[in-house]
Amino acid sequence: MGIGADLAENTNQQNNSRRSGNFAPSLWGCSFTSFSFPQTEFESYSRQVEELKENVKAMLIKSKEDPVQNIEFINLLCRLGVSYHFDSEIENNLTEIFDDLPNLLEKNDYDLYTLSLLFRVLRQHGFKMPCGECSKNAIDQLPADYMKVLYMALLNLFNETENDMGRQGRSYASYYVKEEFKEVVRGYHAEAEWADKCHVPTFDEYVLNGLATSGYGVLMAAFFLGLEEVAGVEEYEWLKK
Repeated sequence: MGIGADLAENTNQQNNSRRSGNFAPSLWGCSFTSFSFPQTEFESYSRQVEELKENVKAMLIKSKEDPVQNIEFINLLCRLGVSYHFDSEIENNLTEIFDDLPNLLEKNDYDLYTLSLLFRVLRQHGFKMPCGECSKNAIDQLPADYMKVLYMALLNLFNETENDMGRQGRSYASYYVKEEFKEVVRGYHAEAEWADKCHVPTFDEYVLNGLATSGYGVLMAAFFLGLEEVAGVEEYEWLKK
């Protein structure tokens, strides 16, 4: 009994002598624990959302007059994260564009940007787009023969990578590498324009462009290719931010 009493007494002394961390109180207080949203206000916002959805749907339908404008608008909705509101409309529009794609490519001399946009948006939504479909005419627009060789080598590399990733169920991973490569090319092009025009960029311009030309984004996306099932789209998007 004496030993037990001594242990209890020592424990009480230790508890009583424990120093406080003096942590500052939370800046948020208890505001969020008691937060309530009036039902009438919620219904008002819901009505506004529905009105905006109808307006955007009308804009989407109107953009069908020009397939390229339609693709650009769909791409914008996807990048804004609101395309899920118009899944059926987008699916129908892209199906029409995909079915008429050979005719569009034959009648129109699209530039590289438009071709890459058509290719990417259709591929993103599950339409089977072989690399040669949109690139066969684009290669002729390159000014030098060495660029054509390099361009074809990159196309073949990405095509092979997509096939490998597709067998693993991760065909989406190669998309990020291509997008980062585009950022690098845009950055190099900007630097070439600065040199040609004797333009001295501001510090902010230089830093922003330097992030792309450093190759950091390409390395990160390429590393993502080899992670297999360890990391998915959400993990990559989080890392990129």
